[in-house]
Amino acid sequence: MDRGLHIFKCIQERVFAEPRVHNHPSYPDIHVKLNNSNFTVLELGCCYGTDARKMLSDGLDESRLTVSDVNAAYFELGNSVLFRSPLNGVKRVFGDLAVPVSESDVVATNGMVAAYDAVSCQAILHVLSKAQLNAFLGQMFRCLKQGGILFGTCVGSFEGGAREWGVVPSKGLHLAGDAQLASAGTSRFLLDSVSLEALLKEVGFSRVDVVEDAWEGTSPAVNVGVKQGQEGKATTPVTA
Repeated sequence: MDRGLHIFKCIQERVFAEPRVHNHPSYPDIHVKLNNSNFTVLELGCCYGTDARKMLSDGLDESRLTVSDVNAAYFELGNSVLFRSPLNGVKRVFGDLAVPVSESDVVATNGMVAAYDAVSCQAILHVLSKAQLNAFLGQMFRCLKQGGILFGTCVGSFEGGAREWGVVPSKGLHLAGDAQLASAGTSRFLLDSVSLEALLKEVGFSRVDVVEDAWEGTSPAVNVGVKQGQEGKATTPVTA
């Protein structure tokens, strides 16, 4: 196991100690569908598996859940140290999804194309660069079935519009090995509600809804101009 894991701010503040997926405004609608024998879910940025366990306790069968993160070690810690019951029946896909689409990427090689009714992406977008954001959202769209839903949260830019905020991305950039990504900037990129909605529509989502909410963390967010979070949902188009 990699003992040199990056400690994200949400881990420092013990945010992952309790599930939070159920706090999303779209979760009540998704909760109703978890018992549906055909309903499949992909959780991106699964970390220790806290939200995965919440969805399973709410009726989702392990066989219909895929968990993913850039590094398997977080999830392994949850299985071996933090929780009494290991998640042995869920599909696990570990690797970098914040890369341009190709026939040899993580999505293609793991049978994830158009495989999911819902994708959960909680507190991930704000750790990525601008180029990674474009690639990551495109990969999420690619994973969803027609009419599927992406729901998630991220830290957003409160004022000044979408912008870099001077922190080197700690998630995946070194794994991509892509010259285009490397030359596109190495700072994390914060989206505001307008730019997030526009980017989601650009990659193909329809019926996009982004809701701004107040910052609730204890970190000195004001130092980087981060004063609010964002909750959003987006669905893929349904064709007749």
